[in-house]
Amino acid sequence: YEADKSALEIEWIHQADCEIRRAKFFVQQRPNTAKTKNPELQRVLDGKKGAD
Repeated sequence: YEADKSALEIEWIHQADCEIRRAKFFVQQRPNTAKTKNPELQRVLDGKKGAD
């Protein structure tokens, strides 16, 4: 069960990472319209904007 759980977590983290990358790419393409409907993701994006 533990192994399943960690595999699931890794998969979920990977999904989230892909989402963030896609959103960041979208932000670069269209900076004015790129407000995601996911507030959690938006907070991550806002936080990361200065980091890159």
